[in-house]
Amino acid sequence: MKKGKLSIMLAAALVMAGCSSETAPEETAGEKNGAAISTQAASETEEECLEAEEQSVSGTFEGTAMGMKGEVTVNVVIEDSQIKDVQVTGHTDTLGISDAAIKAMPGRIVEEQNIEADSVTGATMTSYGIRNAVANALEQAGLNVDDFKRGAAASENGEEKQEENYDLVIVGSGMSGLSAAITAARQGEDSVLVLEKEAYTGGSSRVCGGGIWAVDSRLNEEIGQNSTAEELIHFLETRSEQADLNQELLQNIYNGAGDMIEYFYDNGLPVSLETWTLGHLDSKLPVLWSVHNNDQPWETGESRFIDSIEEMTKALDVEIRLESEVTELLADGNQVTGVRVKDPEGSYVVNSKKVILATGGFTRNQELIEQYAPEYSEAFAFTGAGSTGDGITLTKKLGAQVTGKGMMGLMGLDPSHGYYGSTGNLVWLPKVVVNKEGEDFGLTTSFYSETLKLLLDQTDSRGIGIFDSTSDVTDRLEAAAEQGAAKKFNTLEELAEEYDIDKTGLLKTSEKAGLQGDTYYGIVIRPLFIGSIPGLKVDSNCHVLNQSDEPVENLLACGELIFGNVFAERYPASGTGMGISAYSGRLAGETAIAEMRK
Repeated sequence: MKKGKLSIMLAAALVMAGCSSETAPEETAGEKNGAAISTQAASETEEECLEAEEQSVSGTFEGTAMGMKGEVTVNVVIEDSQIKDVQVTGHTDTLGISDAAIKAMPGRIVEEQNIEADSVTGATMTSYGIRNAVANALEQAGLNVDDFKRGAAASENGEEKQEENYDLVIVGSGMSGLSAAITAARQGEDSVLVLEKEAYTGGSSRVCGGGIWAVDSRLNEEIGQNSTAEELIHFLETRSEQADLNQELLQNIYNGAGDMIEYFYDNGLPVSLETWTLGHLDSKLPVLWSVHNNDQPWETGESRFIDSIEEMTKALDVEIRLESEVTELLADGNQVTGVRVKDPEGSYVVNSKKVILATGGFTRNQELIEQYAPEYSEAFAFTGAGSTGDGITLTKKLGAQVTGKGMMGLMGLDPSHGYYGSTGNLVWLPKVVVNKEGEDFGLTTSFYSETLKLLLDQTDSRGIGIFDSTSDVTDRLEAAAEQGAAKKFNTLEELAEEYDIDKTGLLKTSEKAGLQGDTYYGIVIRPLFIGSIPGLKVDSNCHVLNQSDEPVENLLACGELIFGNVFAERYPASGTGMGISAYSGRLAGETAIAEMRK
């Protein structure tokens, strides 16, 4: 909506251009007759001058555009046809991730007078939303948007800066990286540096549901539910179809888990001991959930979980550098000696006694998906933007092994909505979900982590979720239909035709499911990644192993990067991603410090 005024400074412009608006001196008849043509020409010249002169625009204009999960709204202040200020006034994108773009993009656009200013690393969709919303505001102001397109600046990182020295370098600031940093810093004395290639901490932890299982702690005594190490290992083996897991690693992860969860809880982790659930009904793992949005429990993924872990890390004076990408592991033979880093100002070397890789998975690297999990290639990622498999690619020259099978995932609408929020959450609520043949293939009754493979096994790797007029979420369905995320029909036959579903099969299934009424809604449900399983093979203390099963000296790994050592095939239970990440991070940090002090 336009909220400003348009000022057209024609008089000044005419003077500057040499086009006078004053009446010419009185002329004689002869002069008038003789000058008729020149007078007409002058008139035409003045008219052309008036038409060609740019309008000078001032005012405040509102613009909107699509971000990652919904519309981004901005107010753009324009003075004399120049962008003077940009304010993001509304958005629905994930907190923490979007914050980096909201903080940086307006300033870049104003400074460069450029709606194509460089996007913020890791917050690309929100950056695009802000840029496009500003363009919309410029259109509202009547300005030529093309005048504010100057292209993204080429990133110049050629300058080599001075080398630095740290005792411990941690690559990645997700749950495992920050847990490793906290563990190392709690023991004091050693210098710890966390390097994060994105513009924010957290990685995929920022888009998770915000649950972590607790074991072997006083919190377990308080809630009256615990799991022994043997029970944990047995459960993970069962859910992994009896894959050969690293039991010694799992035992060591378990041994430190109680201390880690107690430290988190005592330092403000936003979880409640009143609302725990079992991670899986066949497990004895109690999951503590982050406290957020009790009025709308479907709004997950913005729980301040990772923010609290970051605050704990900084309270221990750990240095965290954002937009600092590790491009190379430096090594002398089989011994890692440090890392090469690239940031917006240049590149430099950090020498270190130990390096811990906490770089996450590879759900956003199609090449690695095709290599390690080709049967999952039709799924889309709903993970951190940095999940590009850096830990695997960085260690190739060191001969590191990759182990593990399967992928972690469930179901979602699309990369913008995923599986939560007012619209994305609808994937959990259909009365029935059918495949192209019109059959109910069990999606609504399966444990959520089974739905990834179920969907991939269907024709076109999708299911159609169907709601009827008895649904109690019709308001959200109507909103989703306006967004194009759902569709509304008067008959099931219309729905079948739209989604190319076998009508006979659908009508048979709908009768069995009890679909009724004169209004139906349909949504397309697709397979979605929440993480990857194959990753670096490690020993029982998180040392990275080479092809000879020997440790790469001074190199450790933790978190999603080592999930393939401790479970396989599928995501085993709620809270496992955050749990294994936190507790393996603790183990890696503890191992690194202990070895440096020998």
